[in-house]
Order: sequence, then structure tokens, then C-alpha cells
Amino acid sequence: MDNINKSLMHEAFLHREYMHTKTHTPLKKEMEFYECVKQGDIEKIHRVMTPLASSGYGVLSDDELRNIKYHMIISVAMITRFCVEGGMELEMAYSLSDLYINATDRCVSVMQVSNLHESMVYDFAERMREIAGKQLTQTVKKCLDYIYEHLHYKIEIRELADHVAVNPSHLARLFKSQMGVSPSEYIIKKKIEAASNMLRYSEYSATEIGYYLAFSTHSHFIKAFKRYTGVTPGKYRCLH
Repeated sequence: MDNINKSLMHEAFLHREYMHTKTHTPLKKEMEFYECVKQGDIEKIHRVMTPLASSGYGVLSDDELRNIKYHMIISVAMITRFCVEGGMELEMAYSLSDLYINATDRCVSVMQVSNLHESMVYDFAERMREIAGKQLTQTVKKCLDYIYEHLHYKIEIRELADHVAVNPSHLARLFKSQMGVSPSEYIIKKKIEAASNMLRYSEYSATEIGYYLAFSTHSHFIKAFKRYTGVTPGKYRCLH
């Protein structure tokens, strides 16, 4: 603890002595930027976003590329949490987060990371602008979170209804009116999206993935996967 405190004191001293060369983006401006992404306000983002390769960020590493990668990961993490708070589904938010962090890891230049950061910001913002038009109720939002957290189980409409304390038939009507599909269709769709990511980014076999996502049989998994993607799980893995 003493070593940490000494390091903090030294850092504060350096910051005061070299404030003109060692700057951080003001907190108010930073929060305004994250709120813009959360609201899907593309026009305002143009005005308030600080390019990742600019001088408005602190120094987290003496290595320039590593430094900008650290800031990229921080930005992805913050934007992910703001967007979840704004109504983005957990699965979508964290899948995007994982994809952009993996892409950051593969970057070999500062400019690549800076360009990726800009693409990431507008990707999240565009998705949030679409979500803003749906105006989901808290009941449906709770259902979406519950589905995401229980994709590896078989989820029934009555189970969802009990979770949000409403009548199953009422929930079915409410869910479809806001999401455009029935709860059961939405659950299958989310399971297939999860399976797609697992096929792309894990070493699990298609059989293991189908079992993990609680499909009744392997043939049921293959049939559902092909209905949503147009190809079998094996073909999908080869293509990606």
C-alpha cells in the first residue's frame, strides 16, 4: 500500500509539473460524449468526440501503440455499459465489446486503432438510435436480460411471466408488440446468435454447443440453425 501511495504522489507531482504535456480529457466532456453514444446522437458525436490518437488522453504506457490500445479498451468498456443502461440487450452489447477488443488486439499501428475506435463509436451509436425508436417497457427489458442470462437453459413463457410478475398471455402480447416476434421466436434467435459466436470464436464442437444452449436434440439444433443462417453449423464454421 505504501508503494502505491508513493507512486500516486509521484504521478500527481509529474502531472502538476508537466500539465501542458500530460493532459486528460475533462470528465464533463467525457461523460457528455458517452451520453451522446447512449442516446444515438450521431450529429452531436461529430462535435464532441476526441480522436483517440489526439493529445486529449492520459499516458497509460510509454509504448505509443500499447497506450492507445489501453484507451481503446477503456472506451469500449465505458460505451458498452452506457449502452446497456440505455436499453441495448446485454448479449448484443457484450458481443460487440468482445469483437472490438479482439480487433484492437490485432491492430499493428496507432492509426488502425484510432480508425477502429471511430468505427466502434458510430456502430454503437447507430444501434442505440434504432433502440431509441422502440421505447421498450421495463417489463420487456427485464425479459431480455433474463433471456440473455439463461440462454443455456430451456426457457418457457410461463417462466418469463413469473420473473416479471405478469400473466403469460399478457406478456406474450406485450413482448410481440414491442419486439416484433413472440418470446419463443426471440429466444431461439438469441440462441442461434450465441451459437454463431461460439462457432466462430471457440473450439467447442457443434454438438457441444447445441447441448450447452439446451436444444432438445442435435438435429433440432441443426434445423434451427439452418433456418436462421441458411447453412448448417458445420458449414458456418468453415465459412467463418
